[in-house]
Amino acid sequence: MGSGNRRTASVRSVGYSDLFCLSKEDLWEVLKEYPAVRVKLESIAVKRLEKHKKPLIQQSKMKFSSSKKTKNLNFLFS
Repeated sequence: MGSGNRRTASVRSVGYSDLFCLSKEDLWEVLKEYPAVRVKLESIAVKRLEKHKKPLIQQSKMKFSSSKKTKNLNFLFS
């Protein structure tokens, strides 16, 4: 949400469906009226962030580790 980036999703329906588009402003109004829904959405967001954070941390550790080894080899052979 925040910066106006658009998100897309593919949806397949077994039967007839009504599709609605909720603006950011309308979403905030709904979340004010239904705080339990806000808590649930925040919980889902935190879980997704945690899920995606772990691989990034592991990647950065691997990059740091390999760059450190390269520096050590350069030191030994210079």
